[in-house]
Amino acid sequence: MRELTVKEQQWIKDFTQNMSLKEKIGQTVCEHITHILEDEEFDYIKDDNEKIQAYVDKYNVGNIFISGEIIKGPTGDGLSTKATIEYLQKHAKIPMFVAGDIEFGVGSAIKGQCAFPHNMALAVTGNLEDAYNVGRYVGKEAKAIGFNWCFGPVIDLYNDWKAGGHARNISDDPDVVIEVAREIIRGMQDEDLIATLKHFPDKTGDLNSHLTAAGCEYSEEEWFNVPAKVYKELLKDCAESVMISHVYLKWVEEFDEEENGYCPATLSKKAVQGVLRDRLGFDGVAVSDAVNMSAFVLWKNYKQRMIDLINSGQDVALWPGKEYEEIITDAVNRGEIAEETINKSVERILSLKVKAGIIDITKPDLKPEPKKYDLEQIMKESDILNEKVTKHTVTLVRNLDNILPLDASKVKNVLILKLEKGNLPTSPCNRFITALKERGFEVDEYCTDDLNDWNKKVQMIKDEKAGKRWDAYFMLYNHSSIGNSRPVGDISLAIWRTSALETIKPILISFDTPFLLYDLPHIKTFVTTFGSKTKFVTKQLIKDIFGEDEFNTKIPVSFIEPER
Repeated sequence: MRELTVKEQQWIKDFTQNMSLKEKIGQTVCEHITHILEDEEFDYIKDDNEKIQAYVDKYNVGNIFISGEIIKGPTGDGLSTKATIEYLQKHAKIPMFVAGDIEFGVGSAIKGQCAFPHNMALAVTGNLEDAYNVGRYVGKEAKAIGFNWCFGPVIDLYNDWKAGGHARNISDDPDVVIEVAREIIRGMQDEDLIATLKHFPDKTGDLNSHLTAAGCEYSEEEWFNVPAKVYKELLKDCAESVMISHVYLKWVEEFDEEENGYCPATLSKKAVQGVLRDRLGFDGVAVSDAVNMSAFVLWKNYKQRMIDLINSGQDVALWPGKEYEEIITDAVNRGEIAEETINKSVERILSLKVKAGIIDITKPDLKPEPKKYDLEQIMKESDILNEKVTKHTVTLVRNLDNILPLDASKVKNVLILKLEKGNLPTSPCNRFITALKERGFEVDEYCTDDLNDWNKKVQMIKDEKAGKRWDAYFMLYNHSSIGNSRPVGDISLAIWRTSALETIKPILISFDTPFLLYDLPHIKTFVTTFGSKTKFVTKQLIKDIFGEDEFNTKIPVSFIEPER
């Protein structure tokens, strides 16, 4: 993004000095719209705009997070969300950051909008022009609806396959992460959508900070040689925003006997101010990860956490709740937080809002002239790009028996096992089955729940013993969760039940994780797609399976299967 003019820099200092303390504190808040409404299933169809605005006014909320979270999936619809954002911005005294989990497209937050494959797919293609264009079209569609702040891309390095195996990450190679993320960010920010590097300081191991304390266990030298390499390059080139995670940076922290652990980065001045700002030279906006995650809430008490978060050197607290304003106000008045600390954060926030065109200092109301976007046309163009990227990302990881590609003329009866939670018609598993049926194949399908019902779990075995045969057996894996995406619980039981089949072996297809061979090393045929949400994935998958197009065979991580 562009540099600020001298006039703009002076305006920011003057404007900050003239703000009330409550207005300043409000700028350090980004509240979740569903938390405001106390409605996790809020879909933006009903008219709650006045209720949202009343909360914003009462608690001086300066910024808003809107639509679905990356771990829960999209909500609402584009036009209703756009109307809500326009309403809030119209009534805002200072134009807001409107943030969202739109790291692989607006469709990752809003139903019906474009969802590209996960970012690992962009490392698979090796086409940096695609990475730039994906970033650019995410930016175009986001801005057309009203978002101006993207919580993405994920630049965490894969260093342990047990950590989850989601394709949200780009690679385990720092150089690959740098070159792909740089282009994604450049594309977003060329459309004035602020990109956010996440999650500083990276982590090691397979623990998950949504659920418990998780750490970055590198030594100081290792940290500066590996994850810091990515941050240094991207901060130098283009990044204006960083998300701080609730992961402790072990080489920085001392063990806290009282808390029986190490301080998470979101509460650590040593990590944020000392490492990110002083040693890496970052002077942009630092936002916390969600403050309702276990690794955060398990540390000390709520009041102290909020004070420590601001004193750490961060600028924006993500979803802090209605008590935040009073706690920070009292802390400033008591001298526990220096008002100058708040001022620095506000100046960084206003600076980024000016850079990104969210604030126009030449306008009395600070609101820039709205740009006109043709959302329908943007979505059409996004679809063309989406199909092009998806075409090159369906990946044949293992084909030991040379089963693939299949000869469609020799396939009539197909057995399907759906390994996923729930049974939504829109899931990639069901889209895949529908596409097979449209091609005229006869399909016997089972889902995870079926295989935990005694009568159903033995039916396919009974059918086989009675002489029934299938020409292909697809095991469809669509399991992403807050924790890891390994086959556990009911899904692992379903896999176990089908192992008794003797006349046919499965073709394992994973829609989101490429690391299943560690838990299922006996599988001889494995395909991964790097994205369950894009609507083109099943179409391309079937083309590749039946030899109508060629599989990709490149993997952007080095530990895709156990050593043999």
